[in-house]
Amino acid sequence: MVSPNPTSPMTPSQHDPLLNSPTLRVISAGAAKGLIQDLEDHVCRVLSPTSPLQLQCSFGAVGAMKDIFLSEIQASRPTNWAGVVMISSESILLDLIESSLLEASSLTPIGWVSTAVARLEGDQSIQAMHDEHALKEALLQSPIIYAPDTEKSTAGIHFKKVLNDLALWPTLKERVQNFPNGAAAMGQMAKDQIKGALGCTQVTEINYTPGVEVVSRLPQRFELNTLYSAARAKEGAKSTLNGHLADAFIDLVCGKHAEAQRARLEGGFFDH
Repeated sequence: MVSPNPTSPMTPSQHDPLLNSPTLRVISAGAAKGLIQDLEDHVCRVLSPTSPLQLQCSFGAVGAMKDIFLSEIQASRPTNWAGVVMISSESILLDLIESSLLEASSLTPIGWVSTAVARLEGDQSIQAMHDEHALKEALLQSPIIYAPDTEKSTAGIHFKKVLNDLALWPTLKERVQNFPNGAAAMGQMAKDQIKGALGCTQVTEINYTPGVEVVSRLPQRFELNTLYSAARAKEGAKSTLNGHLADAFIDLVCGKHAEAQRARLEGGFFDH
């Protein structure tokens, strides 16, 4: 590699092509984190085979991601952003479409995700919970319970409701360890390695976290299946956004391409 001449400094495009490469902003519910990470290399190769493409991603609870989207979309965006894609529960996206912040025609379903109970990988002290009584007994016996944000995350809000419906919240609230999102909850659970520990979050977040595994879906009365979809930010008159790249990204992640179908199935998404 030839060093640049100090008297004739290079422009960023001469010495670092990534600085001027297109960047696609992806703001996503944590349920899709594993899917996007699994597909990232494939997406970048297909969308930009001859030049670098970057994905700038944020993942977390749906409420927190909505807040990030609103703050960023109303601020001045970097000029090299080629598009902004929002991945969330369909109800959140429909609200943003209604507010004219997302393009309605781009709304595309990814798939459904179940909320489930997790255990440490191989922890045979915890067995499947086929009914409410078994779930209640397992929760009462668990020394610690890991959960995502009970105010802003889909699974966390639902889990707190389940505990209230079982009349367990007053008893167990001190054992419930609350995290910003399901991925963080599962990551800490795997790190702590406390035998008998339970977690409750979405199947996709359990599946892509090494060291934990799904032990059981929630019993039928408490079943929660959430439809996740993707949509792109609208292009305004003063916007630097170009919808073509964002649309192509959505098509690759949500479409019938073999690689995307494999990643969705392995990650825990399903079609109703």
